[in-house]
Amino acid sequence: MKKRLNPVLFIFLIAALCSWNGGKAQASHETPKKIQRDWAEPDCGNYDSAVTLSRHFYLKSTDKEMTLLPVSLGREQQDYWILDLAGEPKPARLENDAILKIGAYAEDSPRKPKSWEGLKLDGTEEYTGCLDTPKIVPKVMQRLMRYIDRVKEQCTVSVNNECAGVLFKLADDNGDKK
Repeated sequence: MKKRLNPVLFIFLIAALCSWNGGKAQASHETPKKIQRDWAEPDCGNYDSAVTLSRHFYLKSTDKEMTLLPVSLGREQQDYWILDLAGEPKPARLENDAILKIGAYAEDSPRKPKSWEGLKLDGTEEYTGCLDTPKIVPKVMQRLMRYIDRVKEQCTVSVNNECAGVLFKLADDNGDKK
């Protein structure tokens, strides 16, 4: 038996994502394309947690919980980015195209050093880039993450948008157009 997206969860997610601040949401900067993908900690074959980064969202999955937050590019520095993760600045760095480090500022860290080495961090999570979504991410959330950016972009306060079409594609999990 196929699992279906819980209608209550679906409606809640849509309501949470589609605010009356559509114009403001559209003004935010997308997550850098280089890091829009699936990541696992410590690696793709053996992981304790996984992160999926899309253009506008961050999904962290563990055995015990999932966290879905808005994310945007705060600014770009010489060799790292500052990601705005639900209003909290997080320095992030891509190394060797397959290692993503996301840090937490120490209290006395300078906020705008030009290089990663100039940061003082309390800790760093290190993720490995994965070709396939780690199995720790439930299928329904994998499907949601494929559509979530389109939902955000299309479901704004406007007469001319494709919100209904995008929501229908998300809900039509078997592709039968019914």
